[in-house]
Parts: sequence; structure tokens; C-alpha cells
Amino acid sequence: MSLLQRKSIELSLKVWTFAISCGICAGAVFGSPSGLGSVECPNEEFSIAVVGDSLADGLWGSTYRAFSNCSSVNVYRITEVSDGLTRTPPLEWRARLDEAADSFNLVIVQLGANDIRNIREGSQRFVFGSPEWFDTYGSRAQILWDELNKLSQTVIWVGLPIVGSDTLQSQYSQVTEVQQAIVLANGGIFYDIRELTMFGSEAFVMNALWDGELVQMRAPDRIHFTEAGYDAVSSVLTQHLINASREADKDAILNSVELQ
Repeated sequence: MSLLQRKSIELSLKVWTFAISCGICAGAVFGSPSGLGSVECPNEEFSIAVVGDSLADGLWGSTYRAFSNCSSVNVYRITEVSDGLTRTPPLEWRARLDEAADSFNLVIVQLGANDIRNIREGSQRFVFGSPEWFDTYGSRAQILWDELNKLSQTVIWVGLPIVGSDTLQSQYSQVTEVQQAIVLANGGIFYDIRELTMFGSEAFVMNALWDGELVQMRAPDRIHFTEAGYDAVSSVLTQHLINASREADKDAILNSVELQ
């Protein structure tokens, strides 16, 4: 885990204090995440694209709710249930983004939950877990990263969460680590949210104390999140949204000066 990731997780866990008991949650909480709702509306037009599978769709929901009253913000939903990089090549993901807009101020991507499968490329078939699969998947992640960075100055890749299945967790961790290696090798922003989504415990939990109340954070499938859970996860993106919106406002001011 990089220093940046560790610091972001430490910050989030300082904001929330969770006491875990009996695999659920008990105790007191001395704060709650301010989340995306604390971000002020940008002065200038600001566009966000959320890209990925059904987990990403939950992040889209959190982002959309946070900016629903901001006329200056467009939040694009480039998500597809049961999709990922093994089923859909990276250039097809790029084509979906192109249909939405020419460029974005910020792109958030999360996928991989559906990538625990073989990859087919023409007549070739790469079995999940094989060296060839990892090489091919890494190549696809690299191409997607490159394409996203052509469309936005700020791209944030979010890894897969802790889940309530030991088998799936092992496989998800392998996928997350491939993605993380690609993004960090390119000097990008990657959030490994496995520790964060334990919500202060040492393992998967369904519920957590939030402002003194026991709140269900995970969906019954033990993979996805409830609305509260997605809002908690998306809170790690807050500072990046603030920074990106400030850059957009600054660029608009500079462009205005140049035109005059």
C-alpha cells in the first residue's frame, strides 16, 4: 500500500470511529464522514464521468446525489451491470465515453467485480489466474488508463472492496493488485478501499455505527453497498473533487482573461 493510500485511509478512519463487536458493530461514534455533500458547487461548468460496473454505478449515485442541486455540474453515468475489462475491451469503454462528451474535468473508474472469468481475444483464450491472463488483463487496464487520461486531467481508479466471501475476496484482491500496479506505475491516483470498507473492523461487516446509530452498509449479496455505504466509500474522493473543481474555475478565469 502506498503512502498516499495509507494516508487517505487513515484520514477517513480518523473521521469515523467505529467499534466492532460480534462481527457486526457496537459502541460509539465520535463523528461521521462529511462526504461529497460537503463540496461546494463549482462556479464554472464541471463534468464528472463515473465509469465501470454495478459497483461503480453506486459511486455514480453518491456523486449524483451530492451535486443534484448544482446546475454547473454534469455527472455522466458510463456504467454497465455485469461488465468489466474481460468482457468489454478498453476501446469500447472509450467509445461509450465519447458518446457522452468530448472531455471531462474528472473521471472515476471502478470495475473488476465481473472480471473473474477467462479472456477471449480472437481465437485465443486466457484462463483466469494464468500468467497469460494477468498479462492480458494488465495490458487492457493499461490501455483503458491511457484512454481515460486523454479525456480528463484527473482520473481516479477505485479498487474493489472487501467482500463477504473468502473465495471471491482472494480473486478480487488479485484483480485489484493488477489494476493498482498499472495505475501507480503511471503515477496515477489509485484507491485501495479494502481496508476502508471494513469500516474500522478487521474483516467484512454488514453494519457499522454512524453518528451513534447502527447503519447497514452492505447489500444482502455481501458485495455491493447500501446508499449509506456508497456515500461512505465515495467520501475518499472529496478532496480530489474539490481540487479538480478549483482547477476548472481557474482555467475558466484564465481563458476569460486571454479572450479579453
